[in-house]
Amino acid sequence: MLGKEELWNRRPDIQVPLATQTGWNLRRPGFAEDDASDPTGSFIPFALTWAERLAAGDPRKSLEERCKNHDHYIKASGTRPKSW
Repeated sequence: MLGKEELWNRRPDIQVPLATQTGWNLRRPGFAEDDASDPTGSFIPFALTWAERLAAGDPRKSLEERCKNHDHYIKASGTRPKSW
């Protein structure tokens, strides 16, 4: 049987992420910069294509660069462990 840490690492959003996820929220400059923000975290999606990534100036790989197609994503994300 797998331990909790091993199960956590097999989650599809960990194996093949669709975004950067943080434990905090980003605030715009000039908007309550010194206040604690909501602790729910942020979900910052990756650009869909290489061209979108370049246009946005995003240094993170796009989804197109991470996975060739939907089948590749499904294969890379694995299957749900039986012990869940």
